[in-house]
Amino acid sequence: MFHTLHKIWLMIVWSVVACLALLVYREREIFWPAVGAAQALSIREGFEQRVSGEVRGKVVKVYDGETFQIRDGDARICMIRLTGMDAPDYHTTNKAALRLAGQSHTNLSRLILSNVVRVEITYTNNPPGVLGIAYLGRTNINAAMVASGSAVLKREYMNGLPFKEKYALLQAERNAFLRKEGREGN
Repeated sequence: MFHTLHKIWLMIVWSVVACLALLVYREREIFWPAVGAAQALSIREGFEQRVSGEVRGKVVKVYDGETFQIRDGDARICMIRLTGMDAPDYHTTNKAALRLAGQSHTNLSRLILSNVVRVEITYTNNPPGVLGIAYLGRTNINAAMVASGSAVLKREYMNGLPFKEKYALLQAERNAFLRKEGREGN
């Protein structure tokens, strides 16, 4: 009798475990914030950057999906390249790639051209050009470009960035994936 009760108990326990596993699998998207945080903390390789300053200015020219020019309050011109991402390149003969590059350029232009942006400088190798994280108000432009599918996330460009910025870029990548799959992002 005890042996039969033990078998029944084990079947009940394993059934509950299987149901819980199925539930966790079906609702796996609720774990994305924890997964994204772990991924953001684990980025340790690649080109290292640190936030070293800030520049504000009006966007006067957009070159492609990741590079633009601003004029600050003192009328100085500064070339900005968005970090943590990579936009399609115009330097190709592939027509599909050129179309994607044009779409990326158009999307960045719509977001920031003729607007005042704030750029957190993460790296500079010469005074007029910098890598950085751009903001239009509270909108992270780098993450917005990745989320829209106009650029792809490059983890090797995220080493040393603040946790908040890495997490925003990872979340944007996830939202772009969900949008591409036909589901809504979180």
